[in-house]
Amino acid sequence: MSAYERLLEGAIECNTDAIIGFNKSGKVLLLNSIAELLFEIKREKVIGKKYIEVFNNDVFIEYLDEFFKSASPGSLEKIIELPDDRVFSVFLVPLVKGNKLDGLIVIMREMTDLRNIEKAMIAFVGNVSHEFRTPLTSIKGFVETLLEGAFSDEEVCRRFLQVINDETNRLVRLTVSLLDVTSSLCSEKVVKMNYELVNISDIINNTLEKLSPFAQKYSLEFEVSCSSDMPLILVDVDRITQVFINLIDNAIKYTGLKGKGKITIQVFDKHEELEIRIIDTGVGIPEKDLNKIFQRFYRVDRGYTQDVGGTGIGLSITKDIIESLGGKIRVESESGKGTKFIFTLPRKGPVSK
Repeated sequence: MSAYERLLEGAIECNTDAIIGFNKSGKVLLLNSIAELLFEIKREKVIGKKYIEVFNNDVFIEYLDEFFKSASPGSLEKIIELPDDRVFSVFLVPLVKGNKLDGLIVIMREMTDLRNIEKAMIAFVGNVSHEFRTPLTSIKGFVETLLEGAFSDEEVCRRFLQVINDETNRLVRLTVSLLDVTSSLCSEKVVKMNYELVNISDIINNTLEKLSPFAQKYSLEFEVSCSSDMPLILVDVDRITQVFINLIDNAIKYTGLKGKGKITIQVFDKHEELEIRIIDTGVGIPEKDLNKIFQRFYRVDRGYTQDVGGTGIGLSITKDIIESLGGKIRVESESGKGTKFIFTLPRKGPVSK
């Protein structure tokens, strides 16, 4: 083997794409280790065999059939899906000698992650459009009613203005969430942190005060277990407040689907860190979704949650913030019985790396 051939063989073997070579009759001449793993075959057992004897994917075989039966085959590209739901972009590159087909190189590049991101983004745009449309429609309706003469009734006017204010705040929170997503996509941290020593119980009480009207709509109870002598903790107040709002707001929405229920917030002193648990008695999360709920844009199936709203970014942002503060978060849940979010925060802030 010449130096050139060894170099070529090394380049093919080290490539992160699956590469397969065929002669003009469609018999396998070469394949790299990625192709072996992809199709679960061994090169020593398939070299010299025709493609129809080697591969078990009908779409891939039909694609090769189309190429080899063509009178004047040219370069082709196609997206194929394997039985395990992985998606690949397949490039067919003909090798021509004297204007005649002399062989074929197939290059397969996995596109599964890109396809999943594309699907998630489409769903995300739909969710965001819905989330914006609802408060805007409400604001527009109440403003029109006020302009038509509702100002004459002070009580009605005050009630309408309160709704408009609440819906405006909802739009502000949504906009902030979208900005946080942009920040987290562009950098390791969600935002620059402004640390200060605080009492975690103050953060919890302030959050519950903001969310109490929402909880009362569903006749939900709050229960807080946090010692009065809990040590101070070094955090960014705005960011950790957002964490509590996101988690407790979710607990309210998904517990509210069952009617009456309880949301419990527990804080434990673990010496070097605090452990916080937010427990609800809501509809729970299906087991199949538990390892995905912190993914950006992911939402539990709407049929299961009866479409309580949301963009699929709240828990992702929550996880980013907690990790930026040096903590960790996990979830435990059982369908129909409720959910428990458990996260930790180091008392002295994140350790510098």
